[in-house]
Amino acid sequence: MLIVGSDSHTCSSGALKCLATGLGAADVTMPLVTGQTWFKVPESIQIRLVGKPKLGIGGKDTILYILQKLKRNTIASDRIVEYSGSGLEYLSSDARFSISNMTAVWLTLVLNYKFTTHSYGRSSVPDDDAQYVGTHEIDLSKVQSFIAKYPRPDDVVPVVDCEGMELDGCFIGACTTTEEDLILAALVLEQGLKGGMRPSVKGKRKVVPGSMTILFRLRQLGLIDVYQEAGFDIGIPGCSIGHLGSAATVAVFSFTMRITDPTFLLDAIDTKKWDNIRRIRDSIIPESPTEIVEYMEPSESSRPCCEIQSKERIIRSMLVDASTVKHQVLTARVQLLGDFIDTDALAPAEFLIGMETHEAAGEHCLQYTHPEFRDRVKGGFNFIVAGKAFGGGSSREQAVMALLGCGAKCVIAESFAFIFQRNMPNLGLLGITMPEKLFHAAAEDGAEIEIDLNDSIINMDGRPFRFSLSPMERELFHHGGIASAFGKFGSNLFEAMTEGKRLGVTPHRGITKATDVHPELQW
Repeated sequence: MLIVGSDSHTCSSGALKCLATGLGAADVTMPLVTGQTWFKVPESIQIRLVGKPKLGIGGKDTILYILQKLKRNTIASDRIVEYSGSGLEYLSSDARFSISNMTAVWLTLVLNYKFTTHSYGRSSVPDDDAQYVGTHEIDLSKVQSFIAKYPRPDDVVPVVDCEGMELDGCFIGACTTTEEDLILAALVLEQGLKGGMRPSVKGKRKVVPGSMTILFRLRQLGLIDVYQEAGFDIGIPGCSIGHLGSAATVAVFSFTMRITDPTFLLDAIDTKKWDNIRRIRDSIIPESPTEIVEYMEPSESSRPCCEIQSKERIIRSMLVDASTVKHQVLTARVQLLGDFIDTDALAPAEFLIGMETHEAAGEHCLQYTHPEFRDRVKGGFNFIVAGKAFGGGSSREQAVMALLGCGAKCVIAESFAFIFQRNMPNLGLLGITMPEKLFHAAAEDGAEIEIDLNDSIINMDGRPFRFSLSPMERELFHHGGIASAFGKFGSNLFEAMTEGKRLGVTPHRGITKATDVHPELQW
C-alpha cells in the first residue's frame, strides 16, 4: 500500500493503487533497516478523466494533454494526485502506468494514487469524506497526438502545429513507454513499410524496450524485425532528452526525420491485429486475484509497559538538552540562481560513478550550466537563493552531496522538487522554502544575509522574513543528516528525534504518538 524506492519513477506503482514515491538512496535505506520512514502529509488533488480516447491514443498523449492544461510545478506540486472518473475504463493498465510514471517526473508531486484495471484484481473508491484542494476534469475525447517542445515538458502543442520541423534523431522507449506503446509504434512502422515508406539516410533511430521481458515479447510477435527494417537500433534500457511524444507519434517521424501528422498511419493500422495482441496479453493476467490479502492496521506495541518506559528513558538520555544548545545563527553572502535548477546540472550523469564522497561530487557541481559557481562558493557566496522547482529531475542524492562538497551552507528557494527537498535534511543540508515574492525581489547577488534558526527568521538588510521547518527537518539538520542520526540512535532514530517534541506529555499506554502532539510531524 505504501511503496518507496530509490528512483524518481517509483510512483509508477500508483497504477496499482499504491501510495508510491521515489526517494534518495539514504532515504530508502532507513525503511530497509528500521521499517520506518517519515513524511510531511501532503494535500491531495483529484483529476477526473471523462470521455473516450480515439484509436491509438494512449497514456503518453494523455499525460501530455494534462500537462498542457494544468502545467507543471503548479497544482500538483508536493501533492498527492488521484486519478478517477468514467474515462479510466478506456485506459489500459499500460496506459495507467505511463500516466502514473510521468506524473511525478514532470509535476514534481509527492505520491500518485491510481484507480486500477480489474485485470489486476484491484479497484478502489475514495473515502466518503475524502477532501481535495482542487478537482480538475480532463476530457479524453480531446486528446490527440501531441509534442512537448524541449526543454519545457509542459510546452505541449498538437503535432500539426509543428509539422515539417526537422529532427536529428528519433528515440522510442525510456521510462514512460510501456510494452503496449512499443507494440503500437511497431504496427505504425509496419503500415508505413507496407505503404512503401523507407527510413531516410539522415538521423539516428533507437528503440529501447524497458525490460528483457518486453524485448522477448516483441521478438515473439516479430516486431523487433519491424523496428530493424525501419532503421532502428535496439538499445539497453535508458532515458533520452528532447521533444516528447508518444511512441506511435515518434515512429511516424522516423521515416522522414520531420515532425509529421501521424493520423494517416494510425488510421491504417490493422485494428484486428492490434486488438488480438491486446486480448492475448490480457489473458495472461488473471481476471481476479488468486489470493485474498486481508489488510491490517499496524498495532500498538505488545511489549510490557515497563519495557517501553525503559526504552523511553534510554532515548531521553541520548537527546540533546534544548537549554544547552546555543542560539544558532548562520551568516554568508548570497549567490543567485534561477528557476528549474535540476539534479542533472547539480550532479552531471557522466561523473556519478566517481561521486563517492561529498568532495568528489562537489568538483562537478553545476560545471556546465554555472561554471563559476564553485569558485564563488569558496569565496563565501555559499547561501544559494533560487526560484521555482529547485532540484527537479532524477532522485540522485549526489545533487545534494555536490552542494555540500563544494561548500554550500543553505539553499533558499521559492519551491523545491519533492525528492530533493527530502534529500537535503537527510544529508544534512539546510533547505528553506521561501515563497515570499518580496524576499526574492529584494535578494541581491553578493548581499550578506543572516539566518536565525532558533527564531526561524532570515534577516536581509534589516528586513526580517519568516520561514518554517518541520520538526523532523530541524532534527535531521541538527544531527547532520539521517546517517549521522542512525549512527547515534541506531534503529530508534525516529523515536529519538520525535521524543524531544513530546517531553512532559503524560504518556498513553506507555508512550505517546508524536503526531498527537505535533500533527505536522509524521513518521
